[in-house]
Amino acid sequence: MRPIAALAAGVALAVCLTLGCATTTAPEPAPAPATAQAAPPSVESVLPAPTFAEGWTALETAAYDADSLFEYINGEADLYYPYGFRQAASALYVIEDDASATSIDAGVFHMGSPLDAFGIYSNYRGGRGDRIDIGADARISDQQLVFYQDAYFVRVTIVGRHDDPRSALAACGTAIADRLPESAPPSELALIDIDGVDPDTAVYIAQSLLGYAFFPRGLLANAAEDYGARARVFVVLAADDAEAEGCLAAYLAYLDERGATHEAADDGTVLAQDPLHGGTLIRCRGPYVYGATGLDNPDAAAQLLDTLDAAL
Repeated sequence: MRPIAALAAGVALAVCLTLGCATTTAPEPAPAPATAQAAPPSVESVLPAPTFAEGWTALETAAYDADSLFEYINGEADLYYPYGFRQAASALYVIEDDASATSIDAGVFHMGSPLDAFGIYSNYRGGRGDRIDIGADARISDQQLVFYQDAYFVRVTIVGRHDDPRSALAACGTAIADRLPESAPPSELALIDIDGVDPDTAVYIAQSLLGYAFFPRGLLANAAEDYGARARVFVVLAADDAEAEGCLAAYLAYLDERGATHEAADDGTVLAQDPLHGGTLIRCRGPYVYGATGLDNPDAAAQLLDTLDAAL
């Protein structure tokens, strides 16, 4: 070590021994910014252009908001609003040089949530068509394909003569599904996916379940015919425990107002003769009001409520 460097080192050591030296550490690296959640795709962007398959060409596209949706589905627009409708887009595809003027209309609807998208889908699914592996769930016939995926509902229809309409509908639907976020069925459907209930009949009603304004929204599905030809199970999805209790109280008040008989068991289950739906069993637990209606023998259907209770 050179003399000047040695002297400087000695002075520095002396100062540290006399005054104490603070240990210098490298600053902690700044935390990486949280990854921003990807924005949901716009309805226009998921419609394939200029084509979804060879031979088909997009002739025209259009976008719709809540004020203009009726221009696309006049007479049906009001069905969509309770399910949190945001936007819709459509594309009309035609076969090049097709003398029969065959066309496919593809409509994509962005709803409020996956449950809302399922709700719209369940209104169109009905008992028509066959299941096909597109989206979270889908049905196809020779005229139409409907499916939902994430918060989107998709309806594809074909007009005119085609040798294999289902193949064309499936190709269009698959091309759209590939552009949507992947998703599984909403978790709420597990509440009525139980023994004694047909899951293929499940619907989500966004307002006035069973036709009652005091049941704000919920799930409904057909029960086995052993319980009655009109037997159905239902689950009211309240915001919290207090709202659920209020829903049940409003229902009992309605029964009293209509002079309908009802009685409560020790476990809180109410057996009622509902003016609209016949024999009914109903309970309340947590944020749920749940039960079964259209029962020929309500006592025999008590096990349905026990099974529902276990699923909540």
